[in-house]
Amino acid sequence: MTELNVNAEYLRLAALFSSTDPTRYNLHGVNIEPHPDGGALMVASDGHRLGIFYDRIGEAERSINLRLDKPTKSFLKKATTAVLQDDRLVLKDVTGEIFIQPGDFEIDGRFPNWRGILPKPAPACPVFSLNLELLPAFAEVAKKMGPAMSIHASPEGGPIQFRVRDADFLGLWMPMQGPLHWHPDGDVELPGWISVNEAIEDAT
Repeated sequence: MTELNVNAEYLRLAALFSSTDPTRYNLHGVNIEPHPDGGALMVASDGHRLGIFYDRIGEAERSINLRLDKPTKSFLKKATTAVLQDDRLVLKDVTGEIFIQPGDFEIDGRFPNWRGILPKPAPACPVFSLNLELLPAFAEVAKKMGPAMSIHASPEGGPIQFRVRDADFLGLWMPMQGPLHWHPDGDVELPGWISVNEAIEDAT
């Protein structure tokens, strides 16, 4: 197995959820980890939003908190795959290599346990308020993978789920604080490909 070989478009979209806060350096990249059923998960968060993409044919030998500089993010728009090759992050299209990111590819900081905030099934869904300044990342995902995006509320003011039909994406957005109004609705379920257990290399 290649140490890392993932879908460049998914990687670019995941990076939209990364933090730019200098105090949250471990959230500046995209965490990539192997999926227990094959493929790779790409996870990014800024502490308010969380984006999870499932690359069903991707490859990842271990969890990597991947650093992406500004030129790399720009070239991801033209690439088809992102691979680690000779300890370098290399972007490729159908013709071959198109960009090599200089410097270290891995962030020196552990990505948080994102599974800890996954919402549980709920018998009711609340009315909620969101900070729309954080909307552009979700709009970009919908534009590329939608365009329709469904919204699923969580109980007790938990994160709101954003889904694009059956696409390989799950977005979470923390609602603003304020009164919630409850209405009966269907259960809130996670996609079947979300693994709620620990990452593969952390399992005991």
